Amino acid sequence: MFSIYELADEENHLIMEASNNYGQFFNLAKDTVDYSWKFVGPIQDNAYVFNAFLTQASKSLSLALLSIVRHHLTQTYQLLRNAIESISLACYSLHKPEENNYVRFDPDSEKLLDKPKVKVKAYKWLNESYPKHSKHLEKIKSEFINKMFAHSNLIDAVTSVKYSDSNTHNSVFDDIKPLTLKMMLVSLSNLTIMMVELVGEVLKDYPLAKLKVGFDEQIQHFRAINMSQFKTINADPSYPRHGKY
Repeated sequence: MFSIYELADEENHLIMEASNNYGQFFNLAKDTVDYSWKFVGPIQDNAYVFNAFLTQASKSLSLALLSIVRHHLTQTYQLLRNAIESISLACYSLHKPEENNYVRFDPDSEKLLDKPKVKVKAYKWLNESYPKHSKHLEKIKSEFINKMFAHSNLIDAVTSVKYSDSNTHNSVFDDIKPLTLKMMLVSLSNLTIMMVELVGEVLKDYPLAKLKVGFDEQIQHFRAINMSQFKTINADPSYPRHGKY
Protein backbone atom coordinates (compact mmCIF):
# COMPACT_ATOMS: atom_id res chain seq x y z
CA MET A 1 0.00 0.00 0.00
CA PHE A 2 1.10 3.57 -0.65
CA SER A 3 0.13 6.96 0.70
CA ILE A 4 -0.82 9.38 -2.07
CA TYR A 5 2.62 11.02 -1.84
CA GLU A 6 4.49 7.72 -1.88
CA LEU A 7 2.35 6.70 -4.85
CA ALA A 8 3.34 9.87 -6.74
CA ASP A 9 7.03 9.23 -5.99
CA GLU A 10 6.86 5.60 -7.11
CA GLU A 11 5.00 6.49 -10.30
CA ASN A 12 7.57 9.18 -11.11
CA HIS A 13 10.33 6.60 -10.57
CA LEU A 14 8.62 4.15 -12.96
CA ILE A 15 8.32 6.85 -15.62
CA MET A 16 11.92 8.03 -15.30
CA GLU A 17 13.18 4.44 -15.58
CA ALA A 18 10.90 3.44 -18.48
CA SER A 19 13.47 4.08 -21.19
CA ASN A 20 16.09 2.03 -19.34
CA ASN A 21 13.65 -0.77 -18.55
CA TYR A 22 11.91 -1.09 -21.92
CA GLY A 23 14.35 0.51 -24.35
CA GLN A 24 13.25 0.72 -27.98
CA PHE A 25 9.69 -0.34 -27.12
CA PHE A 26 9.14 2.65 -24.82
CA ASN A 27 11.05 5.03 -27.08
CA LEU A 28 8.92 4.29 -30.14
CA ALA A 29 5.70 4.56 -28.13
CA LYS A 30 6.86 7.93 -26.78
CA ASP A 31 7.90 9.15 -30.24
CA THR A 32 4.61 8.16 -31.90
CA VAL A 33 2.51 9.70 -29.11
CA ASP A 34 4.61 12.87 -29.28
CA TYR A 35 4.04 12.94 -33.04
CA SER A 36 0.27 12.77 -32.54
CA TRP A 37 0.50 16.26 -31.03
CA LYS A 38 2.38 17.87 -33.91
CA PHE A 39 1.66 16.17 -37.24
CA VAL A 40 -1.05 18.68 -38.14
CA GLY A 41 -0.06 22.20 -39.15
CA PRO A 42 -2.32 25.26 -39.54
CA ILE A 43 -5.99 24.55 -38.82
CA GLN A 44 -8.78 26.64 -40.33
CA ASP A 45 -10.94 28.64 -37.92
CA ASN A 46 -14.06 26.65 -38.82
CA ALA A 47 -12.31 23.40 -37.82
CA TYR A 48 -12.09 24.15 -34.11
CA VAL A 49 -14.24 21.08 -33.35
CA PHE A 50 -11.65 18.95 -35.13
CA ASN A 51 -8.87 20.58 -33.10
CA ALA A 52 -10.73 19.89 -29.84
CA PHE A 53 -11.28 16.19 -30.59
CA LEU A 54 -7.74 15.74 -31.94
CA THR A 55 -6.33 17.30 -28.77
CA GLN A 56 -8.47 15.00 -26.64
CA ALA A 57 -7.24 11.96 -28.59
CA SER A 58 -3.58 12.93 -28.15
CA LYS A 59 -4.14 13.67 -24.47
CA SER A 60 -5.66 10.22 -23.95
CA LEU A 61 -2.78 8.55 -25.81
CA SER A 62 -0.25 10.42 -23.68
CA LEU A 63 -1.99 9.41 -20.45
CA ALA A 64 -2.29 5.82 -21.71
CA LEU A 65 1.47 5.69 -22.24
CA LEU A 66 2.02 6.93 -18.69
CA SER A 67 -0.48 4.37 -17.41
CA ILE A 68 1.34 1.51 -19.13
CA VAL A 69 4.72 2.27 -17.59
CA ARG A 70 3.03 2.96 -14.22
CA HIS A 71 1.45 -0.52 -14.33
CA HIS A 72 -2.19 0.60 -14.44
CA LEU A 73 -3.85 -1.84 -16.83
CA THR A 74 -7.54 -0.86 -16.68
CA GLN A 75 -6.73 2.84 -16.73
CA THR A 76 -4.66 2.28 -19.88
CA TYR A 77 -7.46 0.68 -21.82
CA GLN A 78 -10.14 3.10 -20.65
CA LEU A 79 -7.95 5.92 -21.96
CA LEU A 80 -7.41 4.09 -25.24
CA ARG A 81 -11.17 3.72 -25.62
CA ASN A 82 -11.49 7.48 -25.20
CA ALA A 83 -8.69 8.02 -27.72
CA ILE A 84 -10.45 5.86 -30.32
CA GLU A 85 -13.76 7.64 -29.79
CA SER A 86 -12.07 11.04 -29.94
CA ILE A 87 -10.14 10.33 -33.14
CA SER A 88 -13.31 8.98 -34.76
CA LEU A 89 -15.15 12.19 -33.91
CA ALA A 90 -12.16 14.29 -35.01
CA CYS A 91 -12.28 12.67 -38.44
CA TYR A 92 -16.06 13.03 -38.66
CA SER A 93 -15.78 16.72 -37.75
CA LEU A 94 -13.72 17.29 -40.88
CA HIS A 95 -16.75 16.03 -42.79
CA LYS A 96 -19.28 17.79 -40.52
CA PRO A 97 -17.44 20.74 -38.91
CA GLU A 98 -20.43 22.62 -37.48
CA GLU A 99 -20.70 22.57 -33.68
CA ASN A 100 -24.45 21.85 -33.74
CA ASN A 101 -23.71 18.35 -35.01
CA TYR A 102 -22.16 17.52 -31.62
CA VAL A 103 -23.98 19.57 -28.97
CA ARG A 104 -27.37 21.14 -28.37
CA PHE A 105 -28.46 23.96 -26.12
CA ASP A 106 -30.76 22.97 -23.27
CA PRO A 107 -33.00 25.94 -22.39
CA ASP A 108 -33.88 24.48 -18.98
CA SER A 109 -30.31 24.22 -17.72
CA GLU A 110 -28.93 26.89 -20.08
CA LYS A 111 -26.06 24.55 -20.87
CA LEU A 112 -24.69 22.81 -23.91
CA LEU A 113 -25.42 19.09 -23.89
CA ASP A 114 -23.83 16.29 -25.86
CA LYS A 115 -25.70 14.73 -28.78
CA PRO A 116 -25.28 11.02 -27.93
CA LYS A 117 -26.18 9.73 -31.41
CA VAL A 118 -23.33 11.60 -33.07
CA LYS A 119 -20.88 8.75 -32.36
CA VAL A 120 -23.18 6.32 -34.17
CA LYS A 121 -23.23 8.64 -37.18
CA ALA A 122 -19.47 9.09 -37.03
CA TYR A 123 -18.79 5.34 -36.90
CA LYS A 124 -21.19 4.70 -39.78
CA TRP A 125 -19.54 7.38 -41.90
CA LEU A 126 -16.04 6.14 -41.10
CA ASN A 127 -16.99 2.56 -41.91
CA GLU A 128 -18.37 3.61 -45.28
CA SER A 129 -15.64 6.08 -46.20
CA TYR A 130 -12.50 4.60 -44.60
CA PRO A 131 -13.37 0.94 -43.93
CA LYS A 132 -9.83 -0.37 -43.44
CA HIS A 133 -9.00 1.87 -40.48
CA SER A 134 -12.57 1.94 -39.19
CA LYS A 135 -12.91 -1.83 -38.91
CA HIS A 136 -9.58 -2.16 -37.14
CA LEU A 137 -10.40 0.54 -34.60
CA GLU A 138 -13.85 -0.92 -34.00
CA LYS A 139 -12.39 -4.38 -33.45
CA ILE A 140 -9.97 -3.05 -30.84
CA LYS A 141 -12.70 -1.10 -29.07
CA SER A 142 -15.55 -3.62 -29.12
CA GLU A 143 -13.83 -7.01 -29.13
CA PHE A 144 -10.92 -6.25 -26.85
CA ILE A 145 -11.33 -3.14 -24.67
CA ASN A 146 -15.10 -3.30 -24.11
CA LYS A 147 -15.15 -7.03 -23.40
CA MET A 148 -12.15 -7.12 -21.09
CA PHE A 149 -11.72 -3.69 -19.52
CA ALA A 150 -14.95 -1.66 -19.72
CA HIS A 151 -16.32 -3.20 -16.52
CA SER A 152 -14.84 -4.62 -13.35
CA ASN A 153 -14.01 -8.33 -13.50
CA LEU A 154 -11.92 -10.81 -11.53
CA ILE A 155 -9.39 -11.42 -14.30
CA ASP A 156 -8.43 -7.77 -14.11
CA ALA A 157 -8.83 -7.43 -10.34
CA VAL A 158 -6.34 -10.16 -9.41
CA THR A 159 -3.51 -8.29 -11.16
CA SER A 160 -3.36 -5.98 -8.11
CA VAL A 161 -3.09 -8.81 -5.58
CA LYS A 162 -0.16 -11.12 -4.84
CA TYR A 163 -0.20 -14.24 -2.68
CA SER A 164 2.99 -15.53 -1.07
CA ASP A 165 3.72 -17.51 2.10
CA SER A 166 0.01 -17.55 2.96
CA ASN A 167 0.00 -13.75 2.95
CA THR A 168 -1.95 -11.40 0.74
CA HIS A 169 -0.25 -8.31 -0.69
CA ASN A 170 -2.54 -5.67 -2.17
CA SER A 171 -1.17 -2.94 -4.41
CA VAL A 172 -2.17 0.07 -6.49
CA PHE A 173 0.10 -1.31 -9.21
CA ASP A 174 -0.85 -4.21 -11.46
CA ASP A 175 1.44 -7.20 -11.67
CA ILE A 176 2.42 -7.07 -15.34
CA LYS A 177 5.25 -9.19 -16.71
CA PRO A 178 7.98 -7.18 -18.52
CA LEU A 179 7.40 -8.92 -21.85
CA THR A 180 3.64 -8.26 -21.66
CA LEU A 181 4.31 -4.61 -20.87
CA LYS A 182 6.62 -4.38 -23.88
CA MET A 183 3.85 -5.78 -26.07
CA MET A 184 1.47 -3.18 -24.64
CA LEU A 185 3.95 -0.48 -25.67
CA VAL A 186 4.32 -1.96 -29.16
CA SER A 187 0.54 -2.15 -29.47
CA LEU A 188 0.15 1.45 -28.32
CA SER A 189 2.63 2.53 -30.99
CA ASN A 190 0.67 0.58 -33.59
CA LEU A 191 -2.64 2.11 -32.51
CA THR A 192 -1.20 5.63 -32.48
CA ILE A 193 0.28 5.20 -35.96
CA MET A 194 -3.06 3.92 -37.24
CA MET A 195 -4.99 6.83 -35.72
CA VAL A 196 -2.58 9.45 -37.07
CA GLU A 197 -2.59 7.76 -40.48
CA LEU A 198 -6.41 7.82 -40.53
CA VAL A 199 -6.49 11.55 -39.82
CA GLY A 200 -4.00 12.05 -42.63
CA GLU A 201 -6.25 10.17 -45.05
CA VAL A 202 -9.32 12.18 -44.06
CA LEU A 203 -7.44 15.49 -44.32
CA LYS A 204 -6.57 14.67 -47.91
CA ASP A 205 -10.30 14.56 -48.68
CA TYR A 206 -11.35 17.39 -46.32
CA PRO A 207 -8.39 19.80 -46.20
CA LEU A 208 -9.49 21.96 -43.25
CA ALA A 209 -5.97 21.63 -41.86
CA LYS A 210 -2.54 20.90 -43.32
CA LEU A 211 -0.30 17.95 -42.61
CA LYS A 212 3.29 18.75 -41.70
CA VAL A 213 5.96 18.22 -44.35
CA GLY A 214 7.28 14.66 -44.38
CA PHE A 215 4.11 13.10 -42.95
CA ASP A 216 4.05 10.03 -45.22
CA GLU A 217 7.75 9.34 -44.71
CA GLN A 218 7.43 9.62 -40.94
CA ILE A 219 4.50 7.20 -40.85
CA GLN A 220 6.45 4.70 -42.96
CA HIS A 221 9.44 5.05 -40.63
CA PHE A 222 7.35 4.46 -37.52
CA ARG A 223 5.54 1.51 -39.07
CA ALA A 224 8.76 -0.23 -40.13
CA ILE A 225 10.14 -0.03 -36.59
CA ASN A 226 6.81 -1.10 -35.12
CA MET A 227 6.60 -4.19 -37.32
CA SER A 228 10.15 -5.14 -36.36
CA GLN A 229 9.21 -4.86 -32.69
CA PHE A 230 6.14 -7.06 -33.17
CA LYS A 231 8.36 -9.70 -34.77
CA THR A 232 10.87 -9.50 -31.92
CA ILE A 233 8.25 -10.14 -29.26
CA ASN A 234 6.38 -12.78 -31.25
CA ALA A 235 9.64 -14.67 -31.64
CA ASP A 236 9.92 -14.98 -27.87
CA PRO A 237 8.43 -18.38 -26.92
CA SER A 238 7.36 -17.11 -23.48
CA TYR A 239 4.94 -14.54 -24.84
CA PRO A 240 1.25 -15.64 -24.61
CA ARG A 241 -0.57 -15.63 -27.97
CA HIS A 242 -3.40 -13.26 -27.03
CA GLY A 243 -4.03 -9.65 -26.05
CA LYS A 244 -2.49 -7.99 -29.13
CA TYR A 245 -4.13 -5.16 -31.03
